Amino acid sequence: VNEVRFSVGGQYFAVVYANTIQVYNTYTCDLIGSLRANSQKVRSMQWASSTHFPLDTRIVACTMDGMVMDWSLRELRKEADHSDKRFHYHAVAADDKCVWVVGT
Repeated sequence: VNEVRFSVGGQYFAVVYANTIQVYNTYTCDLIGSLRANSQKVRSMQWASSTHFPLDTRIVACTMDGMVMDWSLRELRKEADHSDKRFHYHAVAADDKCVWVVGT
């Protein structure tokens, strides 16, 4: 396990292992679904929400090979991605409108 993060509202938690993010219900520990990145390891992930009443419906993540992904938890699918092989991303942050990444 590389990273574990609770959702902003606390009803879910996500576990990062290699190139997969698994989302669980906090209260029942039931698996909600798995989100698979490309072939590279997920370097950082975050729940994308900044409202006072978070819906916790999006997760953003970045990989070591320059890919940023935005997933919808309602449909368990990738909504958007951006790839730039020139960069090695180290961290990602997001709110309801923007995504920020840090890399070299």
